[in-house]
Amino acid sequence: WGAAYSMVMTDANAHVRPLHERMPVILPRHDWQQWLHGTPAEAFALCRPYAGEMQVDRTDEPWVARR
Repeated sequence: WGAAYSMVMTDANAHVRPLHERMPVILPRHDWQQWLHGTPAEAFALCRPYAGEMQVDRTDEPWVARR
């Protein structure tokens, strides 16, 4: 298959909400070990809207070519 990835989504925070109701889960560095080595319940508890400062840039260009 080669390189693969998935994105885990959660409800949008105040920065993203004007553009979309969902956003990717963003894990701060201090949560990485719990995400990788904790229980499924502990990992699920980390799936919350990002609370830190962020900048959201909207583009007019599509990220993916439509088929």
